[in-house]
Amino acid sequence: MPLKDGREALQEMKADPRFKSIRVVVMTTSQADEDIAHSYSLSASSYIMKPVTFDGLLEVIRVLGKYWLEIVQLPENSDDSAS
Repeated sequence: MPLKDGREALQEMKADPRFKSIRVVVMTTSQADEDIAHSYSLSASSYIMKPVTFDGLLEVIRVLGKYWLEIVQLPENSDDSAS
């Protein structure tokens, strides 16, 4: 993103009541403990290391889709409970 980094965008999203319940998966190249902790402190739902290959990226997307769309049980009305 040209004007802000992902952490700034995440912080703004979670501060806005309209977007607070949106689940955010952070995908990054950073393995730094402070980046992981900071993302979760901003209410990220997951922190995932970005794969180095296209096939790896496809696999991560496949697994994420399976998890969020088939495995996890979410509340019907998730306005306040998804953070």
